Amino acid sequence: MSATDTSTTATDAELVAECAAVIDVPKAVPANSFMLHAPLELLARAILLDRVPPRSRSAARARLRWLADTYAAAGPSIDPLPPATDLDVDTMVLSLAAAGHAPILLSLRRRVSAVPAGFGNPLVATEVDRYPDWKLTWPCARQTSGPSSEDLGERLAAPSSPGDPGSDFIYPTMHLTETSGLAADVLEAPLRGMRVDDARRILLRTAARSMLQDNRDAAPYGWTHCLTMPQAVLVAADHGADPDIAIKVAATYVLGFRATQGRVRIDSSWTPPPDTAAGAIWSAGEDELTHIIDELVTFGAIHPDAHVAKYTLACLDAADADPEERRMFLAAAAHLHEWWKPIPFEDDPIVGRGARQ
Repeated sequence: MSATDTSTTATDAELVAECAAVIDVPKAVPANSFMLHAPLELLARAILLDRVPPRSRSAARARLRWLADTYAAAGPSIDPLPPATDLDVDTMVLSLAAAGHAPILLSLRRRVSAVPAGFGNPLVATEVDRYPDWKLTWPCARQTSGPSSEDLGERLAAPSSPGDPGSDFIYPTMHLTETSGLAADVLEAPLRGMRVDDARRILLRTAARSMLQDNRDAAPYGWTHCLTMPQAVLVAADHGADPDIAIKVAATYVLGFRATQGRVRIDSSWTPPPDTAAGAIWSAGEDELTHIIDELVTFGAIHPDAHVAKYTLACLDAADADPEERRMFLAAAAHLHEWWKPIPFEDDPIVGRGARQ
């Protein structure tokens, strides 16, 4: 399979299946960020491909081939291959192994019929076996009685810092957020009796506002994860995960990123400057917005960074699920795209020859 060969007559589903067969084999070494994201990236790009305008489909398909080729070249496969395994959804919601990304795998996989039912399980199971103690524990504690404080959004707007996690990786960030006592102290009272839909509305809006208003340096990774991770955990609650635990985990992710990477108090009444990509979405008419969404989909499907693909899809999903804040979520995607422009990697075999051929 060659990333630069676009002459294949394979259907989109056949192409996704071919790529999935390559990516579904874990590597012998502990997974790095690229390896961890490869199954999720494939799924996100496959879903975006259905929405890519015709003029950009060749480049979007080439990006899928590039992903499989790059993964194949990333090192020898694990030997022996791990046995087929199912992932327990409640266990995966709590796990911080595989960068806490198992719920994203589970949420996206059910939307891509071209991949096997257990696609991605070997990689996640291998990483969970490597780091079985990497998990959140406070969400399983008995919830204290009493009414909700009903101020979750306010508590997440500018939380206190738990200290320095030592890196912005998922495990040290969330481990510190829990072990410092910050998660229980901040979240226990407002989460009492909260429903999944209410948690989804507050947490995802907070995450999108963090992308738009807060620390620009955290845009490509911190603020993308601040949306994609809780969003997937709450999808797990829609498909059988314990809802109380899922809400606590999702809120812990938003709190952890805001407490360690946030620099300002986010403001629900904020509007973007008109001369920005986000501002253009705020002021666009509906006809213009249709064209802008096509551009967002294309950028997400073709850009070489996995987080861009995942975050673009997450913003589109959030915009569909929360029409009242539709433009804010689309603006958050546009803001991330603007952070990355001009598209890097001039020698990239896809971007280098033009994203819209």
